[in-house]
Amino acid sequence: MSLAACGGPIQQAAAPSSSSAPSSPAPSTRTITAVPSGDTVVLDGTQRIHLLGIAAPELTAPCGPEARSFLDRYRGTRVVPDRGDGTPDQSGAVLANLITEDDRDLGLELARNGWATFDGAGEGARRAAAVDGAVRTAKAATLGQWSPTGCAARTTTEAPVATVEPPPAEEPGPETTLEEPDTYVPDTPDIPEPRPPRKHHTGNTGHPCLPGERDGDGDGYCGEGRH
Repeated sequence: MSLAACGGPIQQAAAPSSSSAPSSPAPSTRTITAVPSGDTVVLDGTQRIHLLGIAAPELTAPCGPEARSFLDRYRGTRVVPDRGDGTPDQSGAVLANLITEDDRDLGLELARNGWATFDGAGEGARRAAAVDGAVRTAKAATLGQWSPTGCAARTTTEAPVATVEPPPAEEPGPETTLEEPDTYVPDTPDIPEPRPPRKHHTGNTGHPCLPGERDGDGDGYCGEGRH
């Protein structure tokens, strides 16, 4: 039988196209190459990331070095940035979540272990419930800065009050007497001491008193006035 007898050539049906929906590209992973602080990392040596909704103590504050040491454990880890609105913080770092390849949120890991609290700056407000829950877990377990024997104890301990010792008492010195000022005394002539009157014999007719004779005038001569 010819094809023409059947009304012309048979048209072969087109095979259905196997078009599938376009798949979204897999998110690119990046590597943590530096950890400047307890809530900031550097990815691939170029981009500075501040963990979204997370506030760790400053490096100069109590628990700051400990928080950084905890986050520094993830240096070399590959993570997927889950950015917020791209708003940078005060240091210029981009706010973002960082999710590890085994699906751990680094910001929540910090909070669960007691090294961070909630920071609602920018898009961080949407993470309030998750971060607050992680902070409550750390407080209940007294982890990190909530430990009574860790750096939290240093933040709640009052600073010692400085005491000022009184100056040593001075030893008493030798007593001093106030000298009266000199008064001017005018020069006065020397007054000779009174001398007993000289005894003169009353006449030249007397003679030195002999034993037993009475010297009436006491001049050592007796018999004056006698001729």
